[in-house]
Amino acid sequence: MGLTEIQRFPEDYDGAIIGAPANPIVDLNAYQIWPSLLVAEKPARQLSRAKAAMLHEAVMNACDALDGAKDGELEDPTACHFDPKTLLCKGEDSDTCLTAPQVEFVQMLYVGPINPRTRERQFAAPVPGIEGNFGNYSANDAMGVAVALFKYMIFQDPHWDWKTLDLDKDVSYGRAVLRSINLADNPNLKPFFDRGGKLLMYHGWMDGASPMQSVSYMNAVKKSVGAEQTENSMRLFTVPGMGHCMGGTGCDTFDKVAELDHWVESGKAPERIVAAKLEGGKVIRTHPLCAYPEVARYKGTGDLNDADNFACVKK
Repeated sequence: MGLTEIQRFPEDYDGAIIGAPANPIVDLNAYQIWPSLLVAEKPARQLSRAKAAMLHEAVMNACDALDGAKDGELEDPTACHFDPKTLLCKGEDSDTCLTAPQVEFVQMLYVGPINPRTRERQFAAPVPGIEGNFGNYSANDAMGVAVALFKYMIFQDPHWDWKTLDLDKDVSYGRAVLRSINLADNPNLKPFFDRGGKLLMYHGWMDGASPMQSVSYMNAVKKSVGAEQTENSMRLFTVPGMGHCMGGTGCDTFDKVAELDHWVESGKAPERIVAAKLEGGKVIRTHPLCAYPEVARYKGTGDLNDADNFACVKK
């Protein structure tokens, strides 16, 4: 909704806060159905929740310390190159290993959905660290809200079967149907930027609606309006450990309005925002959020729960 607003009505606001945009919605909902299609195609691919938790633990053990601090968060999941083949069962199947079809499934999830005709990636893949979600996919059902979009808004057929989804034809058709309603994929933000508009985006690294899609959108904006104007008018903050909009293990609370207000009034873009983790209404941890593509790195000494002991650095 936020992206739709500034793309279509750039004169309405001089600043916008947009968190975890589910965008473009047709591509996202197709992507959310896709893992269940893979399992329906080959039921042996399905992961139990115990196996998904085991996989997640293995990923964290391999990659957590890449940022200098073993603190239960991945500052830059794109730097994690975990190979699920290392968990291949060497004997009988158990919750401590993955079968060959399950390894294949995890590998496919890390790549993301591929258009069967163009062979291009249809939507950004999830990043390492979100493997706990991999145990939610089955051949019996797919994400309800995703199925509902195709069933009721696109095909307007309550009997539409999600197992018939075609990642090429159905997504193209859906985008055409919803083009005038809620597709917000236009990267030309020049009209908004030209009148001084500032865009503060944020996205949790552990969001199932992949944060890499927000990275792709920002790159598309740069290509459309130029890197300099984008740099002056747009910031994307990725949040370690945060799920969709909020929650998760990371520091998910920060004063977005104050940050945007200061940016609009002063003209100085935020480069580092201190966020907090609350428990029972009390701050138990603080951590810096860095303007993408910078990431937080532990300085080497001090409390891991204190933002002052981390610095934003280039990848």
